[in-house]
Amino acid sequence: MAMLATVATGQDIYPNDIADLLGDQYYDSVSLHELDPKVGEHYGFEVIKDDSSSVEETKTKFRKYLNDGYMIHFTGAGCYPGFEYGGVCSAGHIIGLFSIEGNDTVMQANPAYGGNQESSLDDVAKAKTLSAFTAIKGGSGSGKNTCVGLCNGTGSNVSVSMDGLTEEQAQKIADYYNSNQVTSSNFMDGVIPSDYGKVNCVSFSYWFVSAFTDAPEKGGSSAIIGDGSYIADTGLPSIGWETGNDPTPYSVFGGAGSSAWSHTGVVVGTTSDGNYLTIEAAYGQYDARVMSKPASYFASGVGILAYPGSHFTPNEGHLGNKSIKEIIGS
Repeated sequence: MAMLATVATGQDIYPNDIADLLGDQYYDSVSLHELDPKVGEHYGFEVIKDDSSSVEETKTKFRKYLNDGYMIHFTGAGCYPGFEYGGVCSAGHIIGLFSIEGNDTVMQANPAYGGNQESSLDDVAKAKTLSAFTAIKGGSGSGKNTCVGLCNGTGSNVSVSMDGLTEEQAQKIADYYNSNQVTSSNFMDGVIPSDYGKVNCVSFSYWFVSAFTDAPEKGGSSAIIGDGSYIADTGLPSIGWETGNDPTPYSVFGGAGSSAWSHTGVVVGTTSDGNYLTIEAAYGQYDARVMSKPASYFASGVGILAYPGSHFTPNEGHLGNKSIKEIIGS
């Protein structure tokens, strides 16, 4: 579980961290449904409890979850890859699955082998001995998408903390957006939603959603744009985002200001004095810039915030084929 949680969060999470969290409990073939959600809730990643009763149903569900970027946590036994050690077929071993290829080849995260191991989807489905399993997906990208937007050309990982960006990192993202490297091709539908181009609050929020979330893969399009309040209170909820009033990192706010068109931007972190870092542009006035806003701004001035949650998966295709590391540094 520590391995899967590390991938789901982009943090270094160790077995002793999981043990300290759960106390006098242990993982076995029965407790996945009970313990995985507790870990997910604590670290802020998504855990779906599911089950399947047949090999074919297992293959169908595993295939769908893995293709949607989830990891799978399950228990198995029998003489199948991942459960066979020196001719001995292990019972009750727990492994993770984190990718699938078009020929139904899956990749195991298998601690018994000290690393990753390929096997067929058919084998793991036959090896699964308990109906229960969990599907896990984190804010910084999980499953086959672990390196989408998070790795440089050599594959070295740099995480984007779900606690938010530093002011320096936020400024680098703003500078990148303002540069000529970001064009209409980096927006969903190839649309910059303003006659002022990128110099518009909605333009920046729309690009951020295009480049840093799974909105393009979840049916997002220029239909979510609207004005400064629409994108947060109507557009993003239409593709599954939850809304509220808590300015958590990477939430898109809308409805601020006295203009009939209102204002939008993105919360990207917090400051040492308890304020919130935002990146926002303004219609015909200024490019994207980093700002510091007090909590009172969100309490009284903002209509709604849309939370990306597990949708936060930086997308190299909408980042101009650059990795996060290339933009914000290590």
